[in-house]
Amino acid sequence: NTEYLKSITIAYEPRMSNKDDGGVLEDLQPHGNLEELHITCYPGLRIPRWAREDGLAASLPNLVKIVLEDCDGLKELPWLGKLQHLKTLQLRWLRNLEYI
Repeated sequence: NTEYLKSITIAYEPRMSNKDDGGVLEDLQPHGNLEELHITCYPGLRIPRWAREDGLAASLPNLVKIVLEDCDGLKELPWLGKLQHLKTLQLRWLRNLEYI
């Protein structure tokens, strides 16, 4: 049961091909009680479907901390503005990020 899980870290192999769309993250649907999400070396070009638009704010309403690092494929993070309870945002080495 994941309802008691407050923090999750997902770390991809740094040399993973960009052709992998980050299927593990796509299939993950964290419990709504999650407070911290840390993703490293995500190879996808877009965030998972469950997190797009209002999805992340709706599915993870208690999220207070997000750390994204070495996610070079990500170009846009427009959904960040929808997270009303977010207190900590760390974006590290998102070399292709163009829009938040």
